[in-house]
Amino acid sequence: MADDAQGFSIALDAPFSGLFVLTGVLPDQTGFGSDDLETFRAQYNLSELQRVLPRNLSPDKTTVNAAVGLSSINNSDDFNEWTFAVDEVTHEIKDGNLLLNIVIAGQGGQPDAVPIGGTPGLVFVGDVIKNLAYHVTVLTKP
Repeated sequence: MADDAQGFSIALDAPFSGLFVLTGVLPDQTGFGSDDLETFRAQYNLSELQRVLPRNLSPDKTTVNAAVGLSSINNSDDFNEWTFAVDEVTHEIKDGNLLLNIVIAGQGGQPDAVPIGGTPGLVFVGDVIKNLAYHVTVLTKP
C-alpha cells in the first residue's frame, strides 16, 4: 500500500451501496526510453493501493471516474532528458480488482531501464515515471 494513499467510504441508501473517494500519488515505474515521441501504457491495481475498496468489485455494479495528473515536476532543460505527459486515463475491473490504466506520451530516457521491485501485475513503463497524482471516485450497487 502506498504511504500517501488516502481513501474513505460512505454508505449509501438504495439503489447504491457505497461511495469511495480515493486519492494519492502512484508508485514510481521504470522500463523504457525512446529518441522519438512514443505512447506507453502503465497499469496500477488500485485495489492493492487502496484497502478501503471491496475485494469483489463487479463491472456491472460499479461506476468509476478517474483523473491522473502531475503532482510535481522535477526535471532539467537538457534536450536529452526524459519528458512525459498523461494522455489518457481509463479503468477496468478484472477479477474483482480496480485497475487504473494510464496512456503516457514520452520521449528521451534510457531504453534499457529495467522494472524495479518485482511487483507482479504491473506493466513497467518510462525511464522513471513518478509524481503522478490520482483522484478516483467509485460508486457501487448491491
